[in-house]
Amino acid sequence: MTLFSISSLLSYFEDEKKSIAKGENHVKSDHIECFMYNQGILRGKVHASMRSKVYEVTIYVDSNLNIKSTECECPKGAFKCSHAAAVFIYAIHHVSRMDIECRWNKPKKPTCPAVRDVTEMFPPPKQYCALSREPTQADRSSIYRSLCKYGKFTGLWWILSPEPEPVTTIQEIAKLTVGQRENPAWSMLRKGRLTASNFGPVLAAKRVSQSLLKRLMGEYDLSGVKAITWEVNNEKEAVNAFEMSNCLKVEPTGIWFEESGILGATPDGLVDQKGILEVKCPYTFRNSTIEE
Repeated sequence: MTLFSISSLLSYFEDEKKSIAKGENHVKSDHIECFMYNQGILRGKVHASMRSKVYEVTIYVDSNLNIKSTECECPKGAFKCSHAAAVFIYAIHHVSRMDIECRWNKPKKPTCPAVRDVTEMFPPPKQYCALSREPTQADRSSIYRSLCKYGKFTGLWWILSPEPEPVTTIQEIAKLTVGQRENPAWSMLRKGRLTASNFGPVLAAKRVSQSLLKRLMGEYDLSGVKAITWEVNNEKEAVNAFEMSNCLKVEPTGIWFEESGILGATPDGLVDQKGILEVKCPYTFRNSTIEE
């Protein structure tokens, strides 16, 4: 189970969203040369993008594992740099709750023996158990990963699935991802999830192909597609026209997740807290009027 959260990363780097995107590139490019976590301090060395230089990074977290401050040897080290973001992203993916210091191994203080009754001194025999030991979280995680690779629904997979995201977390993510394509956090959180734009191809797929996986992970660059460019350029104009014709205010929003965290959608705006606005600008009808 992951120890550090994406919410902490997005909250701390909220005013430096470009550092998140650059930090993710550092991790993908294997620029993390070493990493260590101990007692609320993360340390790492990150290779610079364009030079043969390595920067030492230190991140301090509070008792809730949220980022308090960061330090880096780079020129931007005091201003939430991409190297600090890279170390924290690396920690999200590689540090689990099993990596915390084993506090339960510390010796207990000696206490006076308490008076015990007969049932405590001679407890009844335990019920039969086929296992030689109690299953650990690592055992459950291993079974869950195997069931995920199986590719078909099973009852045990559903039981071992992570608990649904709380409503407060869903609302925080929606606020942190306002701006959609212009917000690196939006692109980062959409990866690997079923969204409105890729749900159709997933339903129509007869097998899990490499192209489908790339689409789900957002690895295709669609900025050069004429239909996408047309929609992006005209979307804001359509929203303004809707506001003027209906005398309503459209509030920008980010991505909203279903409680399972698997399904997600990004409306083009919220209307009066009770409705959503979805804008469609078909490239096929770019030269036509609404009547046509």
